[in-house]
Amino acid sequence: METGKSSIRINNDFEVNNISKGDIKLLIPHQASGKGVKAYSKFGGFQKEQVMDIVETTGNCVAASLPLALVMAQKQNLFNEGDLIYLIGTGAGLSIASTLIKV
Repeated sequence: METGKSSIRINNDFEVNNISKGDIKLLIPHQASGKGVKAYSKFGGFQKEQVMDIVETTGNCVAASLPLALVMAQKQNLFNEGDLIYLIGTGAGLSIASTLIKV
């Protein structure tokens, strides 16, 4: 996780949508590395249970990691109707994008 860009993006998204990290049922970050995924709970202020981590199972699936992690979370019943899911992805550390989904 590129902590600077990611935390700025997250803080901005949450401020604009008037939500907090506690409102998020599941955070699905780009699954480029195990350390990067774990950084969201270690340094980013999210609880471990909130962060979807599939890297150890799937490896770096590049662009497919976000939809793959979302489907895996659904199959594991990690979210319910009405929950908020936050997806955040990076591209070679140069770009960042995110989306907030209300199930």
